[in-house]
Amino acid sequence: MVKKIMTIRNNFIEAIYLIFSNIKNKIYPLLMFVLGMLGTSSNYRTLVIIGFLIFTLYIIVTACLDWYATIGTINNNFLHYSSGHFVKKKHYIPLGNIKTMHFETTEFRKRLGLQTITLEIVGSENIRFTLRINEVNLIKSLLQYESQSNHIENKKIRFDLKKFSWKEYFLLTFSSKKWILIGLSTSWTLVTLHDSHYNNSPNAGNDSYVGIEGFISIILLNQFANLSSKQISYLIIILLGYVFVSLISAFMISTIFFATYSIYYNDGKWHVSQGIYKLKEQIVERNHIRSLVIKEPFIYRLFGFVHISLETIGTENNIDEIICIKPLLNKKNLTTYLSDTFPEIKNNTKQKNVKVTLYGWMNGLKSIGVYIVVIEIVSWTGILYLHWPAAVYLQGLLILIVGIFIQTLIHIREDSLTISTFLCKWTKTNWLTTITRYSDLKYIQLIKWEQTLLQQKMNSTDFIISIYSDKVSETYRVNNLSSIHNKEIMTLWEQVSN
Repeated sequence: MVKKIMTIRNNFIEAIYLIFSNIKNKIYPLLMFVLGMLGTSSNYRTLVIIGFLIFTLYIIVTACLDWYATIGTINNNFLHYSSGHFVKKKHYIPLGNIKTMHFETTEFRKRLGLQTITLEIVGSENIRFTLRINEVNLIKSLLQYESQSNHIENKKIRFDLKKFSWKEYFLLTFSSKKWILIGLSTSWTLVTLHDSHYNNSPNAGNDSYVGIEGFISIILLNQFANLSSKQISYLIIILLGYVFVSLISAFMISTIFFATYSIYYNDGKWHVSQGIYKLKEQIVERNHIRSLVIKEPFIYRLFGFVHISLETIGTENNIDEIICIKPLLNKKNLTTYLSDTFPEIKNNTKQKNVKVTLYGWMNGLKSIGVYIVVIEIVSWTGILYLHWPAAVYLQGLLILIVGIFIQTLIHIREDSLTISTFLCKWTKTNWLTTITRYSDLKYIQLIKWEQTLLQQKMNSTDFIISIYSDKVSETYRVNNLSSIHNKEIMTLWEQVSN
């Protein structure tokens, strides 16, 4: 009989916080919207308010029931997890199937002595508890994470601007869409606040000023011809100012984020920590890593840098299951870093490699030709028939696309597929990014190849790699590789897979 070791339940303070968040973020805004649509004189206002109060009471009651019904028990071998008040669910999870642990807290939770722990499970949804810090420490000990002494509840993550150079911080601003979106939204808020302030000022009647609403209407209604030189100057200033403030905002926020980034490897586990107010730590065991991913985004290409991350087994490629271990690494140091950190990449014996063919470059040139024709047709149709002078600016877009394609065609030569003793490696270049994946052969479910009639004449093949995932299917395609060694590749794949 297995002895029960620990029973865990969400702290009730977290349940209260979730109730408050749902009311503040969902119910209250919706109520204000409905009441605003009805107007002050509507006879239904009282009924609507009563209905929302009943709905709020329902949320409070169900949240309390959820809190009471959600409970976990950890014993020597298993995590028993129960949830659901109307429909009861029970999970029996071997502790070895916990692929990643996330620890998260905020300054508010920290003052209350609370921390949130998230367990990622192979083949199941994540399990999340908010507990007392001493309970979290006990869970770490039971799951053999006790050897780490510098967790985020004991030590503030160090803010250090010297982790990267200013040039590298600038490049990191473009490492994720979220920084650019944050910058754009911040800049938009500042521009609209400026417009609102100006409209309430004594100079609001100044005809030379064009606000953001006027700028949008001018674009939509094609009224450029009716603008004075002063208004055109204002438009240019607004546009340049918006772009500048967006970049500065994104740069500042991403710099603060990466200045707190901490990555280290110890005792067979990767640790990634970041955050100032909201402190996070990810821990993943090495034997739960499915793939090593090396990305080279377009702007990284220009400066010779790459981005390295890890995917865990059963991943669905969401942000929580991709562990970034090198946000920025000089490509010249890539080989040395991989040899030191992942010696299994260097120590493979049998190896067969196929690279991209001339047919791949021909396809790239064909694609760029299609885009050029489409842009030219749209541009000249707008100028000659729709009388839209702004269509001439599409020629600038054409120059940009040609530049990107030239960069892409240069990097297509790196596209390849390699089968070795323990690993499968494939590299694929698209418009803006070159991605290389190393994956253990035990996670490769299928390798196949396809050929069209034209590809047969050009000795070119499309390879498709299927990889183990929580999804029904996760496949990667590398197009237009040499077909000369198709049989040798598949023979080696059969040999190393046995």
